[in-house]
Amino acid sequence: MKFIHKIILLILSIIYIFIPKDNKKIIFTSYKNMKYNFCSRIFFEFLLQQENEYDIKFVINDNELRDYLNKNIGNYFITSYKFKDVVECLSSRIWISSCKPIYSSPLSLVGHININVWHGIPLKKVGINDKHQSKIKKLIYKYYYSWCFYSLFVVSSEEVKKLIHSSFNVKNNKIFISGSLIGENFSKSIDLEQNNKLKNILIKSRKNKVLYAPTYRDGGKTQFFPFNGLDKNEFEKFLKKNEITIYIRPHHLEKNYKKYIEWEGIEYLGSDIISEITYYLENFNFLITDYSSILFDYMLTNGNLILLPYDYDIYKKERGLNFSIDEINYGDIATTLEDFKNSLLQRNKKNTNKDKIIDRFHSIRKDQCTTLLKKIKIYDK
Repeated sequence: MKFIHKIILLILSIIYIFIPKDNKKIIFTSYKNMKYNFCSRIFFEFLLQQENEYDIKFVINDNELRDYLNKNIGNYFITSYKFKDVVECLSSRIWISSCKPIYSSPLSLVGHININVWHGIPLKKVGINDKHQSKIKKLIYKYYYSWCFYSLFVVSSEEVKKLIHSSFNVKNNKIFISGSLIGENFSKSIDLEQNNKLKNILIKSRKNKVLYAPTYRDGGKTQFFPFNGLDKNEFEKFLKKNEITIYIRPHHLEKNYKKYIEWEGIEYLGSDIISEITYYLENFNFLITDYSSILFDYMLTNGNLILLPYDYDIYKKERGLNFSIDEINYGDIATTLEDFKNSLLQRNKKNTNKDKIIDRFHSIRKDQCTTLLKKIKIYDK
C-alpha cells in the first residue's frame, strides 16, 4: 500500500509542477505528519481564530488523532496519502511545518513556499553542529535541507537567527524574525476538551503550581529531584505547609519519575494528558527544568524559573549546548535541597539581568503571529 501511495504521489507531483498553486490555501504539518503540536499547531489555531481569507488544513496521518481533531476542532484535518488529500496538499502554494515539509522529494517541493516555524529555541546543539549526527546527515542538512526545505525559517530574535544559520546553513535572507509565536497565544488553545481537562486538574491544585519538565537523556537517565537528603515525609510536609503542588512532565520514554508521583503534593502531567503544554505555561507559578527549550517560552510569562543542572559539565561535553547555563538563567540555580526549597519560597536574590536575557531571545514580545501573517500575505499575491 505504501508503494502505491508513493507512485500516486510521484505522478501527481509531476503533474502539479505545471499547475498554478492556490495562493489562498495553506497546509500545515508537524512531526512526521503524525503529531498535532509545536509552533505549526500554534499558528494554525491562531489563524482559525482570525477572520482570514485562507483555506487551511493540517496533515495528521494518525487516524485516531485525526478523527478526534475533526470532531472537536472542525473538519480541517487531512492525510498526506489519500488521493484527494494529496491533491489538496500539492495544489497549495504555502506549506507550514515545525519539522520537515509534508513531502520531502524534490518533485513534490517544486512551486511551494515552505515556511518552517520550528519547535522552540534549540538549547542543545542540532543539525550541522550536533556532533552525534553522521557526516552524511550533516551534508543533507547543509545542502539539501537548506536549499529545498526552507523558503522561510521563522525565529524569535537576531540571536536565534545566527543560531539557525549556523545549525542548518539557512541563508540569512530566508530567516524571518517574528518573535516566539506562543507569545500571542498563551491560554488561547481552541481544543476545549484539553482546556477543560487542565482546568479541572488545576482546580484541585494548591496555591503555588509548579511545572517540572526536565530534558530527556538517552536511556532514560534523568535524575528527578537530584538532591542529597531528600526525605519523602519531610518534603511532603514542606509542600503542604507552603501550598505547593509540583506537576512532573517527563519524556514519554522516561521512567525514573514514577516513585515521586506517589508522594503527596506531586502529580503527573505527561503529554498523554495534556499534549501541548506550551499554551498553558502562564498557569504555573514556577518552571523547574535543566536543559529543556521550554524555558525560553516560559520567559514570556511572569513565572519563576528554577534550573537543576546537576550534570552540567557531563551533559555539555556529551550532548553539546549552544549557550552556557549563565547565558540562559533568568531565575535560580539550585544545587542543594536547601537551595531548591528557598527557590520555591522565592527567598533567593532576584536575577537583575532577566530583561536583558529575555531581549536576547525574544526581540519581539507582542503580536508575534500577526507579524508572521503579514509576512505570509506577501506570498499570496
